[in-house]
This record gives sequence, C-alpha cells and structure tokens, in this order.
Amino acid sequence: PAPTAVRRMAAPLEAEPPRFAQAPAQARSAGFHLGQADADAAEPVFTGATHASGFFLAMFFFVAIAFLGASALICDEPVASARILGGAPRIGGYFARPIVPAMLVTLHDVRSEYYTLKGGHVALVISGSAQNVGGRPLHLVGIDASLIGDGVAPLASQSVYCGNELSAKMLGEMTPREIEFSQGLSPSKAFAIEPSSSAPFLMVFIDPPTGAGKIRLSVSKAEAGISAEPAA
Repeated sequence: PAPTAVRRMAAPLEAEPPRFAQAPAQARSAGFHLGQADADAAEPVFTGATHASGFFLAMFFFVAIAFLGASALICDEPVASARILGGAPRIGGYFARPIVPAMLVTLHDVRSEYYTLKGGHVALVISGSAQNVGGRPLHLVGIDASLIGDGVAPLASQSVYCGNELSAKMLGEMTPREIEFSQGLSPSKAFAIEPSSSAPFLMVFIDPPTGAGKIRLSVSKAEAGISAEPAA
C-alpha cells in the first residue's frame, strides 16, 4: 500500500492583549476634593443664585402684611378705595360705581298738606319737584313715598311718575277712584326732563293711616327715552 502522508498541526500564535488609548487624567486641585468645582473644568457648572428657606419665609411674611394692610384700608374707607381702584388700568371697570336713580335725580321743595275730597275722604298730598342732574334727558322718573310710624316697617306706600298730569287743582273735582287711576298713569311719549331742568310730582294718600309721623321719599327709577342721545 501507498504510504499515508502525515499532517502536522501548526503551532498556535500568541498575541498581546489589545490596548486602548485613554485621555490623560486631569490633575484635580485640593478644592475639588472638598466639593468645589475647578475653574478650568470642561463640564458646564450651574452658577445661578441660591436662596435659603428663610428668604422665602421672609417674602411670604411681607406679602401677608401688605395684604392685611390693604384689606384693612378697604374696609375702613370703602368709597375712597373704590374710587382709587376705579382709576386703575385694566381692573378699573370692576370697581366702577353703578349709576343709580338717586345719582341722576334730586328732589326739591317737598311739601305735605291735607285735603278733603269728594265724599268726605281725607287725603294727604305730597308734592315737590324732581331735577335732572344727569347728562341726558330723562323720560321715566319714578318717585316712591312711604309713611313711617313708630316702627321700622312703613304703614303705607305710594309710587308715581313725573309727568302724569295730576295737579292739586284737580283734586277737588275728582273722586278717590279717579285719583288712584291718575296716579298710576305713565307720562306721555313726548315727556322728558332735560338736563338741569325740573318737573313737578304729586302723590296722594287717601285716608292715610293714623300714627304716621314721618314721610320717606326716594327716587326709584330714572330712565332716558329710547331716542335720547347722551350729551357731549
């Protein structure tokens, strides 16, 4: 037989372990070991100001004092405070004083007299004049009257409009029912109280209750006409 070739195994190669290049370590200062950052450190360092908890407590204390002082001032002087806040920008509209009828109409020359009507009825007649102190003509001007006795609650009440064409000269010729009907009428469409002008009013209490010693008057309504334009 032919001789068999002998195979020889190659000796294993041995290589050194790989070496990776590393950046040289930077020398650290003594302050770094105490918790202080180096000035030439490559990493960004937060340099914002820090405050202790006492700073926030002091700010809260001063804000609370300012809030309490403002609240006390508003409670002591509400009218003056509302006037000041009403002139502030953006929030002034929330503190503006509402326009009430008593700010547009004033009452003058108020008188009270007793009349004897048809049928022997006694009537307490209250008359006066209402002046328009606003800036535009007023069409509906309502006047309320109450008879006050010893208590707080009124004994009788009555409401009329200026311009209802009821006068004291007409009372002697009218019955109590006609007087009550005339008092409840509204003024004509052409009626208007111009600014700085006055109009008379008259109301009648037929058979007023006994014990009424005071009269309380108030302006309940002051409305301009539909076609009335505000004054310049």
